[in-house]
Amino acid sequence: MEQGLRSRRQKLKEREDMASNLRGQVSDPETTEAVLAEIEAWINNCPEGVGIMKKRIDEMKSDAASRKKSMGEESKCLREKLGTVEAECDHIRKEVKQLEDQIASHEKELKAMLATEQHLAHIKRSCAEFAKSR
Repeated sequence: MEQGLRSRRQKLKEREDMASNLRGQVSDPETTEAVLAEIEAWINNCPEGVGIMKKRIDEMKSDAASRKKSMGEESKCLREKLGTVEAECDHIRKEVKQLEDQIASHEKELKAMLATEQHLAHIKRSCAEFAKSR
């Protein structure tokens, strides 16, 4: 049981580290939305241009739109992954608590059994002494 507890604690630490790492990567949804809105505004306000400039500006608009889309998807994916990892942490914490409670209960039972055995040994000695004295 102790080995199982150590194993679960190690897994919890790994998941908590992963969650911490993800929290560092996940930006605030409002900040992400603000950045995406700025990209959209830039795309909409960008001049049209003529000839080769129009082609280059269109490429830049397309690239900005593509980046905007991938940023939004990545942000959403990271938030979902963080939610999943945090849920795993909660589940593992419950398992650790259950194992700790089971171990404490078993230790209490073992102490009670030891006390009973010591009491029985004392009774046996007393009976043996009584039998000797007769």
